[in-house]
Amino acid sequence: MNINELIEARSEVKTSMESLTSSLKDLQASKDNLDYQLIGALEAQGLSRTANKEASVSINTSTVPDVVDWDAFYESISKPFNHNLKEEKRNYG
Repeated sequence: MNINELIEARSEVKTSMESLTSSLKDLQASKDNLDYQLIGALEAQGLSRTANKEASVSINTSTVPDVVDWDAFYESISKPFNHNLKEEKRNYG
């Protein structure tokens, strides 16, 4: 291949990649919409999990901490009995 052919081939691949990325975004939006509908249907029936022959579905919730006062937080995890809350990296080299 000469340089012009390589540039054209690369351009075609890049265009294909952009098309796939766009399709992936559309599919993700559809999946998110279906997830929203599934959660609503499960909650309406009082279920937290169900399955069919294709897949299983479950609702998982988690609590995410939100630090308001970082100084107070750091002070509390710096106390000796809270060292498991603070990640410390040591380099022995």
